[in-house]
Amino acid sequence: MTWFRKRPVALTISAIIVIIAFIIMTVRDEGINNASVTQPVEVIEYTITVTEGAYTEATPATREAVDPLPRTDGYLPLGSTFDFDNLRITLGNTIGWTDVDASWSDLNRETVFYIPITVTNNYSSSHRLQGWLVTMFGPDGLRLDEVDWYFDNDVLNGRNDMRPGATLHSYLHILYDGDGEYVIEFSDWDETVEIIFQVRR
Repeated sequence: MTWFRKRPVALTISAIIVIIAFIIMTVRDEGINNASVTQPVEVIEYTITVTEGAYTEATPATREAVDPLPRTDGYLPLGSTFDFDNLRITLGNTIGWTDVDASWSDLNRETVFYIPITVTNNYSSSHRLQGWLVTMFGPDGLRLDEVDWYFDNDVLNGRNDMRPGATLHSYLHILYDGDGEYVIEFSDWDETVEIIFQVRR
């Protein structure tokens, strides 16, 4: 009988201990939560600055027939020296005139102008300026008919092989298609060089 009388007291004490423990844990958790809310948080801002104009493609300007200064827009004038396809090439800054003399050709008696050219072979074996790497454009921007094989002294006529270190003095012949801006384009898979100049007859 004594045990039954003491049991409610034991249960009451146990309940009080559980309640006190619950209160302590609740207060502790609230303290932690409050601390996490009030604790200052460091914010790092990143600023990315984009600078435009790192590369600007210049608009080609009008070019005179003789321009002693190098271009800054990727084009060269007559009178320039440059390296292309293992060749050192120098174009003259004068223009001569002639006609196609081939009665069997549609271009017979067509007017042609020519430009002096000097080519040095910087390759380790025999080499020449390949005609299919050189293209001429007229004032309308269209490709001109090739006339090099009408002239024995043309650098592109296929008979101008050079040994390593040899230098050839020759001419580039270009079909005349009216006054205006002409372009000589040297181009292969790796590089393109454009010579732009004005022709007025």
